[in-house]
Parts: sequence; C-alpha cells; structure tokens
Amino acid sequence: MTGTGLGLPTGQPVPVVYLPDKPKSACVDTQRHMMASARFWLVAGVFEAFVAVLLLTQS
Repeated sequence: MTGTGLGLPTGQPVPVVYLPDKPKSACVDTQRHMMASARFWLVAGVFEAFVAVLLLTQS
C-alpha cells in the first residue's frame, strides 16, 4: 500500500473507511485528508471567479 503525499507516519495505524459503492477501495478517514478535496474545489472556484471578473472588467 502506498500513501505518497498523505503525510502519514509509516507503520502507524490510521482510521480507514470502505465506501458502500466501492467495497474493495479504502479511504483514509481523517479530517485533514477528507477536506483536501473540498479545499481543492474551493480554490479552483475562487480562481475561476477571479478570471471571470477580470474578463468582465476588461470588456
């Protein structure tokens, strides 16, 4: 099992969740890792809004 980029200590136990729709796939159940996806989409949305405002003000 690899966890590159997760920042988890090697050999230490972590909470794992198996999702009902993907029973053979596991997810690390920590708030930091669960929120990483939400933070990505938030940053992407803010960037898109910035570009939209920039384009509208240049017209």
